[in-house]
Amino acid sequence: MARIIHLDTDELMHPAGTSEYSLRRLLADIPEDIDMVIFPNYESSVERDDVKEPFSEVSMFKKNYDHLTKEVYFGNYKEATRGNPNYFLTYGNGKSVARVQGHLRSDGAYR
Repeated sequence: MARIIHLDTDELMHPAGTSEYSLRRLLADIPEDIDMVIFPNYESSVERDDVKEPFSEVSMFKKNYDHLTKEVYFGNYKEATRGNPNYFLTYGNGKSVARVQGHLRSDGAYR
């Protein structure tokens, strides 16, 4: 079954839910009646000024709020952001993978 996903050049998929880290395996396990799945995104926090290969050198990520309880996320928000309202600088709504079919319609890059 063909699927489509929108990824920017600075993004990658990390299918940690499979033993062999295979996106193909992960998608094959999705039931046939599911047309779209959403992967929460994580945003990297560059730790040094001299990073040349971000996909292999960066190891610190801001956890998506979908993977935390509201109490934990908002309880630590003020300290973690240090007053910066743009803490999660891009988007926090994830990326979707859709099953290619005749009635498939885009709702932007994220849905």
